Amino acid sequence: MKDKPMRLKLLSCCLLVLCLTVSLKAQTQPVTNQFTSDNIPKKAWAHLCGWGFNVEKTYDQPNRFSATYDRNTLGQWVGTDTGTVSNVRNQILSAMQYGLNGFCVDFLSTGSYSGSMVKYYKSAEGLDFHIALCVDGWHESIDKIVTDMTRFLERWGNHPNNAFIDGKPVIFMYKLQKTPAECRQILDALAAKGLQAYWLLQPQRETTLWTNRELICDYLQVFDGLYDFGINGYSQADNNLRLQNGRAALTDVGRPNGLLCAGITQGYIGPNNAFYRPFFGSGSFQINWNAALNANAQWVCLTTWNDYWETTHFEPSVWGNDVLLSLNKEKMRTWKDQPFISRTPQVFVSYQQELRLGDHWELEFASLPYNTNQSSFLVKMLDMDNNLIEESDPYPLSKNEETIHRIKYTSLGLTTPRRLKIMVKVRDNINPGDDSDGWVRLYPLTVRPGSMQSMRTIRFNLNRMYEAAATTKLNDNKITATLKSWTWTGKADLYQNTQFIATKDIAKFGGNDTNVTFDLDEVVPQYPQDMYTVRFSRDDGMLLWSNPILVNNPNVDMTTTVNYPVLQRHTTFDNAWLGQVTGYNLNGDPYTITQHALPLAEV
Repeated sequence: MKDKPMRLKLLSCCLLVLCLTVSLKAQTQPVTNQFTSDNIPKKAWAHLCGWGFNVEKTYDQPNRFSATYDRNTLGQWVGTDTGTVSNVRNQILSAMQYGLNGFCVDFLSTGSYSGSMVKYYKSAEGLDFHIALCVDGWHESIDKIVTDMTRFLERWGNHPNNAFIDGKPVIFMYKLQKTPAECRQILDALAAKGLQAYWLLQPQRETTLWTNRELICDYLQVFDGLYDFGINGYSQADNNLRLQNGRAALTDVGRPNGLLCAGITQGYIGPNNAFYRPFFGSGSFQINWNAALNANAQWVCLTTWNDYWETTHFEPSVWGNDVLLSLNKEKMRTWKDQPFISRTPQVFVSYQQELRLGDHWELEFASLPYNTNQSSFLVKMLDMDNNLIEESDPYPLSKNEETIHRIKYTSLGLTTPRRLKIMVKVRDNINPGDDSDGWVRLYPLTVRPGSMQSMRTIRFNLNRMYEAAATTKLNDNKITATLKSWTWTGKADLYQNTQFIATKDIAKFGGNDTNVTFDLDEVVPQYPQDMYTVRFSRDDGMLLWSNPILVNNPNVDMTTTVNYPVLQRHTTFDNAWLGQVTGYNLNGDPYTITQHALPLAEV
């Protein structure tokens, strides 16, 4: 037993060596948040509004000044005033699911930076996900800004969920409202306290083309890189020019490979300010991505994750679903040279849910590369009595590259009924099955004389939708929607025209049909004939729309008709808007309007 102490010493030495080895290995692991300015990896961020949206009271009410035209589908309270603190983790996990690397969180007041960022840093802890402050204007005095930035950087400047460049935490700047000299004074005061950041600046408004090179260069003498919030609804040439001007300014100050973060936007509807920027299906989104690639932007940032007031949100939602996030994820896969994903056809549909009588209308479908049987996309329109109005030929879906196609319809409402059911189908060309099977019902199209109640573009991920398996009936002023499904937990939402008006929870198991009834006694009619349909959504995001029905307003004489002239613009609403503003449409062709074609239409 004399060697027992020796064995214990040997065992202790082995354990010590093992601990040192594990410790050294942990210290030499690559760190995902530390970069150098000459070696910045590609990153995808999303701009997140750090305040809540009161969708419980203002969702889908276009006549309200403070309306929001959509709401998220991550949970009832996610992103609301009530749930802002409690649900940040859900938003982060959703963003990570779609390949995003971080949120830059926007706040309006410097005094809120330190305290309000708690929920974002804490919610991201333990996840490979960045959090950065986004300055939305330095409105306060220089002393107040220095005090508040000091408090923020001392509290959060070293947090591991920051992205660090050259050892400094990244901060985005949406707008400044301070001169370059004033900004230098602020940064010098912070540096005197040993506090620094890597500043990404938007040097001019998002509605400009960044043509003031001298001003940009003056700011770049103070700050480090450029942040593009995104330019909505302009031509490819405009988007390219904006980012190329930014890249040229970086070159002018001796940083030709300086960090440029390009904004990726989809369009804009501002119920608070009446601004509009066209969506072109996913066209504005595609244009922004092309401009980012052409400018060799190292980072991109989605504008925005959750700004429902301005309808710029990418967050999974009722009307947007997860379409743009899915398309963006594919863009990032190719941008980052990531491997192809083995999959069936992934098809996404976008269109404006209302049409101004006399305009053209486009339905866009987008498909990602896939490696199963060659497939095709079909679309058909029916009237409210299910009579076929038009059915397309099959459109082939490329197996090797992204497919984006817009189908144009030129005389809807003039030669067809004013309410049209939209049905789409992805058909396997090798095993096509029965022609009547596989059709998915989307939200109906409404053609309105004069003006539209809703200008929004709605989107559908066909891989997250069921075939048409729900009916709607009216009896005794009650609407009953019937769902045919073995099991379902989720919700049934009733829509009048394009507006959400009521919801009910569903939890069913078994082969019997599920009937959900909504009483219309308290519902105010909006038109001589209102359209009702029910959106069935499952907890995992699967959904379907019920068959729409029309309900006459008992207070309106439906026998009276009025004839009036209709202006035909020979283009879509979005192209007409862009043409009126810039003189060009999406394809860069000169925009003209023909006023001699004035057919009579009945209201």
